Amino acid sequence: MSNTFKGYVENFNDYVNDFEQFIQQEVKPKFSGPLHLLSHSMGGAIGLRYIQQHPDTFNKVVFSSPMWGLEAGPVPKPVAKALVSSLAWVNGLVSDQSPYFIGGKDYNPTKFEDNVLTHSKVRYQYFRDIYNKVPQLQLGSVTIDWISQSVKGLETAYNELNKVKQQVLVLQSGNDTVIDNAAQIQFCDRLKELGNPCAGGSVFVVDGAEHELFIEQDIMRVKALNKIIQFLTAQ
Repeated sequence: MSNTFKGYVENFNDYVNDFEQFIQQEVKPKFSGPLHLLSHSMGGAIGLRYIQQHPDTFNKVVFSSPMWGLEAGPVPKPVAKALVSSLAWVNGLVSDQSPYFIGGKDYNPTKFEDNVLTHSKVRYQYFRDIYNKVPQLQLGSVTIDWISQSVKGLETAYNELNKVKQQVLVLQSGNDTVIDNAAQIQFCDRLKELGNPCAGGSVFVVDGAEHELFIEQDIMRVKALNKIIQFLTAQ
């Protein structure tokens, strides 16, 4: 990718392999006790695929606003999926660089007043300041190939939910417009059918919260953190 603002992955499972390398090289040599996993957003998709492939690494798993479904807006999901597949195929014939999805663009910071990530102005500005200090972190909109690989990875993950054996807590941001919250409910419904229900029986909703739970206003952030601590410390 010559345009570094474009997120790219050859295969979604590359993320899983990178995470396994991190666990083996950085985590296990420094810590020998039981491990728990806390993942957020796209990390929730990677984390789900990881525990399906490496079931013995983590004891308990927390998913925060997990990206298990992509928000398609007014477009019906089957139509959106077919559109992405078609665009990815056509692009592969004519270019070695994936274009942004329709309407996408390079990194362009959103004003706090227009953001859909958090209600906390102080934490939002802190988040943006990090991106300004470390420009390598800056990403633009999603690309067609990235969406295509994500959709394939999520389909595989859902088809293999029987491989999820750990205790699982799913935190849902009540006002999330970045990802598809319905997919989280579907996930917990399916786990219940498989005999391993999510903690509390379904998703734990943080009412009013936008996507970034850990940089939300205290009233919502503390609610999420308290739930996580309660879950991880319970016998």
